[in-house]
Amino acid sequence: MELSVVIPTYNRPKDMAAILKSILKQTTLPKDVVIVDQSDSSTSMTLINQIEPLFFNKKIQLKYIHLDEKNSSKARNLGFQNTSGQIIFFLDDDVTLSEDYFEKVLEVYRRNLNAIGVQGIIIPCSQEHTHLTTWDPFKIEESTSGAHMVNSVWRIFFLPHTQKDRWAVLPSVADVFPIPLTKIIRSPRMQGCCSYKREILQHFRFDEKLGKWSFLEDFDLSYRIHKAKLGYFYVTPWARLFHKHSDMRLNEKTEKFIETVNRTYIFFKDIEQTILNQIIFVWSMLGSMITTIGRTILAAKSKRMRWKLIYLMESYSYTLKYVRSIKQQDLTFFNKVLDQGNYGQMNLTEENARFLQSRALCT
Repeated sequence: MELSVVIPTYNRPKDMAAILKSILKQTTLPKDVVIVDQSDSSTSMTLINQIEPLFFNKKIQLKYIHLDEKNSSKARNLGFQNTSGQIIFFLDDDVTLSEDYFEKVLEVYRRNLNAIGVQGIIIPCSQEHTHLTTWDPFKIEESTSGAHMVNSVWRIFFLPHTQKDRWAVLPSVADVFPIPLTKIIRSPRMQGCCSYKREILQHFRFDEKLGKWSFLEDFDLSYRIHKAKLGYFYVTPWARLFHKHSDMRLNEKTEKFIETVNRTYIFFKDIEQTILNQIIFVWSMLGSMITTIGRTILAAKSKRMRWKLIYLMESYSYTLKYVRSIKQQDLTFFNKVLDQGNYGQMNLTEENARFLQSRALCT
């Protein structure tokens, strides 16, 4: 099976260099690699030109596309249109791969003819040492009592939690993650770094309405495919992908607003709108606030935790204000703010903002 790789990138030339070098070391090489660059400068393009001879020597076609619009979903869709392989890998620009990553993923396709998507495991790692993991969630044998208690609390509120060798999607647009993962399992959805059979992507696309940062675009695409019952997704613990904490990241306020707005959008779009599911979704939002308040109290001297609580409360109020548009799958109001960088429009009224700050600072 021939494979292609799509990598959207945005102002991360150093990270991009690392993933490209990682691809060159693979035991199974791709047919082509498509870079969709949304950067503000030509640095990434210069890097591609410098490294292209290495890909040429290994008979890999390295394609570079510049996209003026900042939209991760659109970049992925555009990248796919320029691939030619039977299996399409979507990778982020701040990851690296174990040397047999592609090989182990392709083995799952060969052994499971009903597989329409396969991914490995994603492991956080040190920024300085690419393959030095800070922790490996898929090797955990026994949790500490504290971790077990936190996991139980998050489970009560339908927030992301873990269970051995089981992946499930909750009505709250959260996951039960398979930690620890000791074998190849089926899953109801794929994460951002994953692969699909080409024929599946002929009928499904990443949702470009999710805008500039496209948070949860992987959840949306894969869960829609899952509900269509065209085949099965698989996760293998033998293909390992290392995710770095890149220096080029959003500020916490913007991340929280994107998370809340997009999560609500995906709930109305992809989750069956029963009364029970709606109750679960609201319960999970309340749970996020309760757990954040708890963490703020425990970290009484942490200004960062206080601001996290403020940002969460502001994001809830903002989302509620525009919930009618969100239910109609219209995120124009939010994407304009993100595109223009006018994040002040996401604030509550000045009076309410001062009130929330004073309440958080008192906890």
